[in-house]
Amino acid sequence: MAKKPPKIRKKDLKPPENRPPARKRDVREAFIQAQLEDKPKPVIVELGPRLPYKAKHHCELVRKLGGEGASESQMAIACGLSRREFKRWRREHEEFDTAVEQALTMAEAHWEHRWIGNMDRIGHNANAYKHMMASRFRETYGEKVQVSGDEEAPLTVITRRIVRAPKRGSDGS
Repeated sequence: MAKKPPKIRKKDLKPPENRPPARKRDVREAFIQAQLEDKPKPVIVELGPRLPYKAKHHCELVRKLGGEGASESQMAIACGLSRREFKRWRREHEEFDTAVEQALTMAEAHWEHRWIGNMDRIGHNANAYKHMMASRFRETYGEKVQVSGDEEAPLTVITRRIVRAPKRGSDGS
């Protein structure tokens, strides 16, 4: 008696790698999967140990975090410092201040790179990105207000208020 050939199940059938999926749903799922795989991991910074200042260690640490897009607060936490101590270290140690400036530039470049990579993606929120960049990098992306005019004249602010008149007959008349 001849043996039966093994059953071929649908899940065992895979399209060749050089041929795209046949159905629209498969194309959409492949696109979404590619987005999920390509998505960078968020920067998670835990409170680091409070160590005395070591130039090489702390400079490398802030540069590494800057390359991942970390903020100045996240760098301070990783160094085991408060914001106030972090700013004091920047004032007291020139090489640390230089490393932090480089790290902040790297962080800005990181977020710009993510923006460029996400422009074509489904659900990309340009307004949220704009506000995040303006608050994170005020010098580059923040709104600037310039006041011009006579320096001797006092500054006046004009506020307009729009008040709608009540409809006729609504006040009982």
